[in-house]
Amino acid sequence: MTTSEPVCFVVRYFTVGGLERVVLSLANAFVERGVDVSVVVLYNDERNALISELDPRVKVHLLGGPIRARMQQLRSLTRGKIVHIHFGDGDILPLVRYALRDRKVVVSYHSVYRHIRSWLKNRVDQLCNLHTPQVIAVSEAVRDFCTQDVGLPSAKITVIPNGVRIRPAPERPSTGGPLTAIALASLYPHKNQVVLLEGLKLARDRGANVRLRVIGDGSSMADLYSACLRLGLRESVDWYGAVWRQDLVHPLLASSDLFVSASTYEGLPISILEGMAHGLPMLLSDIPPHREACGAAASYFPARDPARFASELVRLCADEQGRAQARLASKQRVMKFDLDAAVDQHFSVYSAFAAT
Repeated sequence: MTTSEPVCFVVRYFTVGGLERVVLSLANAFVERGVDVSVVVLYNDERNALISELDPRVKVHLLGGPIRARMQQLRSLTRGKIVHIHFGDGDILPLVRYALRDRKVVVSYHSVYRHIRSWLKNRVDQLCNLHTPQVIAVSEAVRDFCTQDVGLPSAKITVIPNGVRIRPAPERPSTGGPLTAIALASLYPHKNQVVLLEGLKLARDRGANVRLRVIGDGSSMADLYSACLRLGLRESVDWYGAVWRQDLVHPLLASSDLFVSASTYEGLPISILEGMAHGLPMLLSDIPPHREACGAAASYFPARDPARFASELVRLCADEQGRAQARLASKQRVMKFDLDAAVDQHFSVYSAFAAT
């Protein structure tokens, strides 16, 4: 692909979430390579805080007005460009797909949506992709969802794992104080943070000197905070809300001792990769995307089992040498997910359109 071929990312909104952070990373990396990059945000009336992290050279268009006007704007803004669609939450948006029917379209799937998809929705998705020449899945687990649930042909799907900037992760000296576990994810039911809270309570009852940082916001926030109070953890959990600025998120990761996630459904979480990039030991729910991301570099527990999470937490807290080995394993594993490699793979996909 030449740098003269402009690329337009289309998203529903640009809120603080993993999908949007993937688009942010790609858009900024592309524009650094001299590509003409634009981002079209379909809903200006939604939360769009993450646009503040986009490189100023990325052209941002927030659509407004009735749906017909938005579709007209979308067609105008995507003319002559490779259009890369990034929709989350299992959404399809058939009107948007119809508006882009004669464009050079690539579609990315960012997660396994079985928990929120019906048979009918999958069939509509299949129809919308009949004339889409290329689909990108962020993991093998997501590819399986696309083939088994949506019914897309395997030959149409390319797996491109999410990527992060690999930065030096200095060793943190032991302070003798409490260990800090960090959970970086939106607060929705499938993220399952209640298991982290319940497990934290059990671990502390067993003498583990550990506290929890929760970064994120969402519909589960009130329920989770209520659970925190019910469990007597008010002084042991720090709630940061929807922090998105990288100059704030990365210091929080760097100053933590352990990354935790109890999620039940994922694609290939960029937050997991960022945790490994900071050399954090990983304690994760045992789901295929987590295994695909971390392999043997993480410790795992059944997603719905706070007691098993607590046992792993107690073990890690007591094993300083084990944590040191886990930090090294994270640093080595994350080298598989370098952002530049992901950008190169996207260019390879786009190159199929350059000659058409």
